[in-house]
Amino acid sequence: LDPGLRRTMIALIDDLRRSRGMTVLTTIHTPEDIGDAADMMLFIAEGEVVASGTPADVLDPRRDPRIAAFLG
Repeated sequence: LDPGLRRTMIALIDDLRRSRGMTVLTTIHTPEDIGDAADMMLFIAEGEVVASGTPADVLDPRRDPRIAAFLG
């Protein structure tokens, strides 16, 4: 999906999730798109959960060199 459509779809899913009290599991390779909508995030590398927590905590490049490499 192009960036605008990705943001629109994430907002739609987030609205549904919040209004219905649902849990949604999303696999995404563009964390900047989901950071505002996610309550919790996991970073998985090589089949292993490297970090879990809030998006701000998980996307801290100091947590793990694999996170730093992913973020560039």
